[in-house]
Amino acid sequence: MMMLTWALGSMPAAAEQTAAERIELLEAKLRALTERVAALEASPGNAAAPEPGGGIAWVLGDDLRGRPFRIAHKALDLDDGRVELLLQITEPVPSAERWIAGGPAPIRLTLRTPDGSERRFYMTLLRGRSLEPGGHLHLLAELEPALAAGASQIVVEHAD
Repeated sequence: MMMLTWALGSMPAAAEQTAAERIELLEAKLRALTERVAALEASPGNAAAPEPGGGIAWVLGDDLRGRPFRIAHKALDLDDGRVELLLQITEPVPSAERWIAGGPAPIRLTLRTPDGSERRFYMTLLRGRSLEPGGHLHLLAELEPALAAGASQIVVEHAD
């Protein structure tokens, strides 16, 4: 919503532009944003900046940055202490027998606090019909809300 407000506020008055010119301007901005996202995703670094307003940095293990998984969505609900991930499968999944719906998934979540203490959790596979490339897996970790609120970093990695 904020991005839309910025885009609309940065456009010259509608009376000065035709509809085609406004569309062309919006398409150019969309291309620029798409290029920025692609550059960020291609970055070799594994630490993500803290989420705006959240103050929590996400650190992704090597196998969650494109091969065999790519994180399509990540969320931390501080009120409920829920961490949810949506993984897109990009290539054949190793140890497919370890992925059982409703059971622990071979993905480990480590919460780090500003004082350096850590707590580890295994995520639960909520949904995932297929382990074939192109499929998606929905994972969940339920934490104590106070513990989640005190975290400064979330490390997500494949558990060996």
